Amino acid sequence: MGRALEALHPHLGEIWARLVVRAVQVWQLDLSVLHWDITSFYFTGAYTHSELLRRGYSRDQRPDTKQVNLEADVTHGTRVPMGYRMLPGQTADITCPPGHLQAVLRLLNRPELAALNLRPILVSDGKMITPQAISDCHYHHLFYLGPLPATNAVRQLLRSVSADELATHALAYRPKRQAQDTGFVPYQGVWRPPG
Repeated sequence: MGRALEALHPHLGEIWARLVVRAVQVWQLDLSVLHWDITSFYFTGAYTHSELLRRGYSRDQRPDTKQVNLEADVTHGTRVPMGYRMLPGQTADITCPPGHLQAVLRLLNRPELAALNLRPILVSDGKMITPQAISDCHYHHLFYLGPLPATNAVRQLLRSVSADELATHALAYRPKRQAQDTGFVPYQGVWRPPG
C-alpha cells in the first residue's frame, strides 16, 4: 500500500484535476463562486525529515507542535472541493494569492473547462486580499470578494467614489436568494486601479 501511494504521489495533481473536471461535467457544478481559505492540521512527533511540517501560526492554539497548512477552494452552494494545495506549516496567508491564482487558472484553462469560459468570484478572508491579488484577478477577468482592512488608503479610496458614480455602475451579479425579489436593489461597484 505504501509503495502504491508513493508511486501515485507524482500524479496526484493530474488525477485530482481530472476528477474535478469530470464532476463539473457530470453534475454540472456551479463554479461562479469559489470560497478560498486556508486551515492547518497539527502533528505530534518528531517528523524531522518532512518538508511540510513546520511550526507556524497555529489556528489550533498549539504553537508547541508542527503543522501543515491546507489551502482549498470549495463551490458555493454544493460545497464541493475544486482545488487544494498543501503548504508548509509556516506559510503566511498573505503570501498565498499568486500561487493560488495560478492554480485556479490552470484548472479553468484545462481544455474541458476552457470552452465554458468560467470566471468565478473568488471569496476569501481579509488576510489574503492584497492589492496585487486584486490586480491579478482583474487582469485575468476574475472577481475577488472579501473584506478590506480599514486602512487610511482604503478609506481614501472609498471616499473617492461618489454616490452618483456608484448609481451609474450597477453590477450584473444577483444572489440566487434574490432571484424572484422584485424590490432587489442591484449591487454597485466601480473599478479603481490599486495604488
